Amino acid sequence: MGRCFLNKTKHQQILSFIENLAIGSKVSVRFIAKELDVSEIRTISLAQEGISYLFLVDVSGSMKGQKISSMKKILTAISELITDKDNAAIMLVGNNTKFLNFISDNEKMQEQIDSIEKSSEDTNLYAAIIEALDILNTNHLVKAKKCLVILSDGKD
Repeated sequence: MGRCFLNKTKHQQILSFIENLAIGSKVSVRFIAKELDVSEIRTISLAQEGISYLFLVDVSGSMKGQKISSMKKILTAISELITDKDNAAIMLVGNNTKFLNFISDNEKMQEQIDSIEKSSEDTNLYAAIIEALDILNTNHLVKAKKCLVILSDGKD
């Protein structure tokens, strides 16, 4: 392995490992687990407590046609897996962000998903990620377990 992870939590070790990967590297959970000698991987569905999901959704001008409809289908599929212990929020990303607060109601979530429309703006993804992380760390509705999901085509 050749990496020094002494006195770091497993979470810190994983972050350090990912930060040291070459740009464009392909990586999987199993690969990271093997490299860091992780003894157990549990799926989120086995968690006893609820999870807060924040969906960062690119609505920039490059998300035209099939891209925006595919993204909505993915969001719908994920939101259907959210249990009554969980909550979720959507943050729309263009030049600026629009944060739709955390909710637990799947019907309301679907209404929010259906209302998403592409804009003609660019994508300010870096600033949006920082804002999303701040929300996950400060919003009083966020549960102890958190998940940031970024849906973008990676283009401005």
